Amino acid sequence: MHFKDQLIRDNITFINPTEFGEEVQYNNQPLTIVFQLIEVPRKGNGFSSEGVSDLAYAWISAAEITPQRGDSIEREGVIWQVTRILESESLYKLELLANESPWG
Repeated sequence: MHFKDQLIRDNITFINPTEFGEEVQYNNQPLTIVFQLIEVPRKGNGFSSEGVSDLAYAWISAAEITPQRGDSIEREGVIWQVTRILESESLYKLELLANESPWG
């Protein structure tokens, strides 16, 4: 087995709902992701230091979907917006923002 094949196999295990994955709505479609809440609230909105927003990361399988900035993820009643996309061979890491406010 090649290293790239091993990474793909490991990522399938990582995203598995019985391991770290959970089902969310991605652009109103069910999708299994790994979600990590980073900071609630954090100063700034990812683009400037003004206001506050909640920050999280999500990992999704590159075989499942090709994310775009502005896509939405609904998790536990909160709508998260994809603001940055970091790509690898078999996983995407997404930076997500929610609950943005101009007030700090």
